[in-house]
Amino acid sequence: MKKKGFTLVELMIVIVIIGILAAVAVPKFADMVDKSKEGATKAQLTAIRGALQVYYGDNEGKFPLDKDTVNGSSTTVLTTSLIPKYISDIGLAKLPHKGGNNNCATESSTVYKVAIPTANVSATQGGWAYDSDDANNTWGDLRVNCKGNDLNGKPWTTY
Repeated sequence: MKKKGFTLVELMIVIVIIGILAAVAVPKFADMVDKSKEGATKAQLTAIRGALQVYYGDNEGKFPLDKDTVNGSSTTVLTTSLIPKYISDIGLAKLPHKGGNNNCATESSTVYKVAIPTANVSATQGGWAYDSDDANNTWGDLRVNCKGNDLNGKPWTTY
């Protein structure tokens, strides 16, 4: 009587095929996580900018103002000005480590006071860069506070 079953060679072939599929799928999964972080950051940036524009319209052409500090944390000026009337929360800037962001903090909701954010963002802090000084021509400008690039190689300060 002959018993039916799989041979050792057949089992080894299946294991090799599964290994090859896993080797291809795992890096793709990691890229999808980075893409989702980048998308979430861009969505948060759009939401905060939208809240700033509504604030601007409600306050006769004035953005939230903070002249107390030269450079440093300015989170309170946006949270006290925008929450809860214009936005429910200042969301996280989630920066993937690919695309030149190896030095920037991966997740931060801190808003830093930065004069002319397109030129003066941090290389390491992450979060958001907001120009809250009405003496600057970029008053009200909000950017991602990172000198790195997104996954497509475009600098974060261009958004």
